[in-house]
Amino acid sequence: GKPYFDEQGRFMGYRGAGREVTARRMTDRALSQTTETIEITFNNMRQGISMFGHDLKLRFCNRQYLELLEFPAEMGKPGTPFEDFIRYNARRGEYGEGDVEDLVAERVSLALRFEDHLFERTRSDGQILEIEGKSIPGVGFVTVYTDVTERRRALDALKLSQERFRRVLEESPIGVSIGTREGEILYSNERFRRMFGVDAAEGEVLDAKAFWVDPGQRERM
Repeated sequence: GKPYFDEQGRFMGYRGAGREVTARRMTDRALSQTTETIEITFNNMRQGISMFGHDLKLRFCNRQYLELLEFPAEMGKPGTPFEDFIRYNARRGEYGEGDVEDLVAERVSLALRFEDHLFERTRSDGQILEIEGKSIPGVGFVTVYTDVTERRRALDALKLSQERFRRVLEESPIGVSIGTREGEILYSNERFRRMFGVDAAEGEVLDAKAFWVDPGQRERM
């Protein structure tokens, strides 16, 4: 406000205009609290998250993104170009052999398409990442990085175990079958099928009736 004096020049106070800003302050405070809550949530997630704008500059990333992909903390500042992350990876051999700038240009070109994608990438140290990117119209794209190393190894071990078990059953001199109460034979080894004279492709689900034995053949069986 401005100082106010009467006709005799005596100071009488201040004159001015005021505005009610309580609602705005409350809105600003609520927005700040919401932003803080979102940041805390993202920084405590198991997955790494990054968001790049249409200018391919970083808008946001959580702590796990930097730690999971082993990027320096200073690269997590908003405004860091996407190609800086790609160049950092290329220089340490994350994309295999090849000219660094060619590898950067190739991946920047793909990013500029802003297409949704989902794939797995095995890093140079053997870590397996599931990478899922989503395009957001008018914003850019968000990418989620999940460490699936243990899950993938467990699945591969299970697949290997199943394959070994299958080979044992196929080479067994004993007929083996696995069926359901509904009368379906889900698995039968070659020995079992030959015993009953049933011709079927490997993996084919069969009706248990195919293995019924004629009463006159029971003694032979």
